[in-house]
Amino acid sequence: QTGKSETVSGEAGVRTRFDTGPVRHEVVVSGSSMQLVDWLGQTTYGSYLTNIYRPTLLVSPGAPVSSYPMGRADMTRLQSVGVADTLSMIDGMVQLTVGARRQQVVTSSYSSTTGDTTDHYDQSKTSPSVALVLRPIKQLSVYASYIEGLSPASPPPSGAANPTQVFAPSQTKQYEVGTKLDLGHFGATLAAFQIAV
Repeated sequence: QTGKSETVSGEAGVRTRFDTGPVRHEVVVSGSSMQLVDWLGQTTYGSYLTNIYRPTLLVSPGAPVSSYPMGRADMTRLQSVGVADTLSMIDGMVQLTVGARRQQVVTSSYSSTTGDTTDHYDQSKTSPSVALVLRPIKQLSVYASYIEGLSPASPPPSGAANPTQVFAPSQTKQYEVGTKLDLGHFGATLAAFQIAV
C-alpha cells in the first residue's frame, strides 16, 4: 500500500479593545481554513493461513488479486469564521466572554479506479460559546463555560462494505466548570467537563 497526505492551512484575525463606561471590551474576529487530501494506492494478494506460533513463509506472494495506482482517495476541508467579545468589569474581577463561530465541514471520497466522486458532504453550522470567570480574590478564579462545535467523522476502514461512504460530521456540546489557584510558585486547578455528541 502506498499513500500520502497533503495539508494546506491558514489562519488570520484582528483584535481590538475599547471601553463602554465601566466595561472593558476585547473583541476578536478570526478566520481559519484547512484542507486535507489523502492519496492511496494498493495491491492486494491472495490470503493464506498462518499464526504467530508457526508462521507460514511464502517464497513469493504470487500474482496480485487486485491493484490500483495511487490516486486521490478523500478530501476534507474545514473553514470557520468567528467573533468573540470579552467584557471585563470591576478591574477584571468579573469577565464574561460571548461569541459565535460559523463552521463549514466539506468531505468527499473518490473512486480508486476512475477518480470520480463517490460520496460528498457539505454542512455548515453557527456555534455559540459563552464563558464566565469570577475572581473573588486576585489569585483565585472560578469559571464556567459552554461551547459547541463540528468535527468531521472518521471514514470507514478499507475492509468495510462501505469504504468510500462519507458520514455526517458530529456536533459536540461541551460544558465545563472549574477553579484555578495561582500563587506564583504554586498553582492548582480543579475542573469537571462533559462533552456530548
